[in-house]
Amino acid sequence: EEMAAENIRYMRQHQPKGPYLLAGYSGGAITAFEMARQIEENGEKVARLIILDTFAPGFAEDFVPNVQISAGQRLKHELWQLRSEGLSLSWNRGLAKLRAKLARGSFKGLVKAFSLSHYRYEMMRQAWRQAAMGYQGAPIDIPITLLKTPPVSPVETFAFEQDPSLGWKSVVPPEKVEIVMTAGDHRSMLNDPHVAALSNAIAIELTRN
Repeated sequence: EEMAAENIRYMRQHQPKGPYLLAGYSGGAITAFEMARQIEENGEKVARLIILDTFAPGFAEDFVPNVQISAGQRLKHELWQLRSEGLSLSWNRGLAKLRAKLARGSFKGLVKAFSLSHYRYEMMRQAWRQAAMGYQGAPIDIPITLLKTPPVSPVETFAFEQDPSLGWKSVVPPEKVEIVMTAGDHRSMLNDPHVAALSNAIAIELTRN
């Protein structure tokens, strides 16, 4: 909530009054949603909120969809990650998880001594995730466009089948949610060659306001 209020303050230095067009990618979409909520609460208008490939507040715990999958399906997901990332990336991902656990536990002093930059990053990341996981928001009444990349993992597929809006129809009137599929995946949608399709999709949404 404080991050959103600070962003609104800076935004109003460039555009004092609405209607506003807001967009957010990944975790930033949660902040953009809270900005829209605060603007609407203040009696001003948000013409459209564009969400880039992000779950709605409450849809995913720690940014992992709340879907029930079997042990076999979970193993399939882990094998998919190994194939898609390669052994080196999977190894680095495992090391990153280990470093994060060490930085949270009794070894945090050791991590701080050997890598102050990693320690600071991990503390910042943990504080942000804690705030994001505790944030529930409140329903708002503005149009939302969800720009969604195709699901690529078993978990993403199950979540998309459960709710193609990724929970956004539970926080705004369902008829005001539009789902637009775009190219790439969550990490590559902002990079070449997929960013062209993303920018075109955003341009189309802007012409509707």
